[in-house]
Amino acid sequence: MFKKNVVIIGCGIAGPVLALALHRAGIKSEIFEARNESDTDSGLFHYISPNGMNVVNILEIYDKIKNVGYDCNGVIHYDENGNIFATMDETNEKEIYGVGSIMIQRKVLTKALREEVVSKGIKIHFDKKLKNIENTADSKIVAHFEDNFNTQGDLLVGCDGIHSRTRHIIMPNIPKPTYTNMIVSGGYTNIPLKDKNSNIIHTNYCKKAFLAYCILPDGEIWWWNGMSYPQEQSREELERISDEKWHRNLINLYDEDHDVVKELVHATSKKFLKYPIYEMPSIETWYKNNVCLIGDAAHALSPHAGQGASMAMEDAMMLAKCLRDVKDIQKAFEKFQQLRKKRVEKIAKIAHDVGENYFLTSPIKKRFRNISMKLMYTPFIFNRMAKFFFGYDVEWDIKVK
Repeated sequence: MFKKNVVIIGCGIAGPVLALALHRAGIKSEIFEARNESDTDSGLFHYISPNGMNVVNILEIYDKIKNVGYDCNGVIHYDENGNIFATMDETNEKEIYGVGSIMIQRKVLTKALREEVVSKGIKIHFDKKLKNIENTADSKIVAHFEDNFNTQGDLLVGCDGIHSRTRHIIMPNIPKPTYTNMIVSGGYTNIPLKDKNSNIIHTNYCKKAFLAYCILPDGEIWWWNGMSYPQEQSREELERISDEKWHRNLINLYDEDHDVVKELVHATSKKFLKYPIYEMPSIETWYKNNVCLIGDAAHALSPHAGQGASMAMEDAMMLAKCLRDVKDIQKAFEKFQQLRKKRVEKIAKIAHDVGENYFLTSPIKKRFRNISMKLMYTPFIFNRMAKFFFGYDVEWDIKVK
């Protein structure tokens, strides 16, 4: 068993899950987060599918996470006229996979994970912006931070997202994340939508953009959209656009769509969250010396397949397992990448392709998309696809060879 000290950079999703998995393996770690403690982590919400919830289950925090989220029982797809063209039933997931899918606010998820980390006696250091990483003569690493604080460990894991400072330090010459010419925004509202089921994700392929929503049991609606936005702007620049102006833009964007979409967009009056979507070009190796990347830092997925959080959780659990069972750090990193890269890159390709379907203008292409998606959800095809996505198991109790 590997019993040395792991320095974790980032306390979003991958970082806390890694710390908890390492703790379960008997490995010490500490987390260093660039943001301050009062920042509960910006973002909208996550769909956590059974593969992600199975990681949570292994960590014995399934009830804790499930109880602050909401069951997701399926997906209904609508065309630009509001007609259903495909459905996905998730009501039997627990029977098949042992757990079901949930929807959960990102700030609620990160808060729950951080509380669990602290309860295990694992330290989280906030306001620690990584400046540099030093490899010492005795095969240690030293992480240097902008406030002149530094810490030493046997290895460092970058869990610091798509714009990873860790990745930039150890791999300064690899391609940067690519802007996809798309903005995702979203918010919350409380309007009654007649004949719409709760705990279902309703996705709408509209005339000029994409919009999805989920109705909670108490009637609150969570919604998010994907829209073409060729001018690249940072999240901070987007946040400076007033809510009133953003609301007017959304109303104009969906003014030709069916009544449910228009009603939803008109009714939303709370603060809008908005952020640019990037994809990470495939990189050959996720590690260098005693530093490894996981989650979005290694392979950022666009959000269109709903697998970003689950992939980060899978990564964290698998890396902890490799460090538990493989004594040599480099060989543990190598084994981790071998076990993860093919799966992650396949899902990244699927997520990219789903996003490409948001902005079709040709009636022929739209019809082909709708027919293809309807066929995809037929039992023969869907069951195979679901097994690949949702049936993945890190096999925690089986030793890595």
